[in-house]
Amino acid sequence: MTATIQEAINPATLAHDSVEVSRMYNTTVKNAITNFETLVWQALNENEIFNVATDNGNIIMLSENLYQDLLLTIEVNSNPSFKDTLSNEMNRPLCDYVSESEVEW
Repeated sequence: MTATIQEAINPATLAHDSVEVSRMYNTTVKNAITNFETLVWQALNENEIFNVATDNGNIIMLSENLYQDLLLTIEVNSNPSFKDTLSNEMNRPLCDYVSESEVEW
């Protein structure tokens, strides 16, 4: 299902409990220009991603935080030894780790 720009800028349609992004909103460059401040606010504060269609191709608009997360994901997935180490650590039982309450900050 493709969201219209009107749906994308309606805060009532944006019920997020986490930073997960559940879908990408599609819009035209004309609508993006008209609603630029709203799109920027939503990208920064609601972690929304926008696919902006132009006559020469599309661009993706997202927050720098999401962009950095994507780069890190690519980096982790491109390094097999790190990926395997991380996967192995995630599968270890929690009792193998130090409790947060035992750590002095």
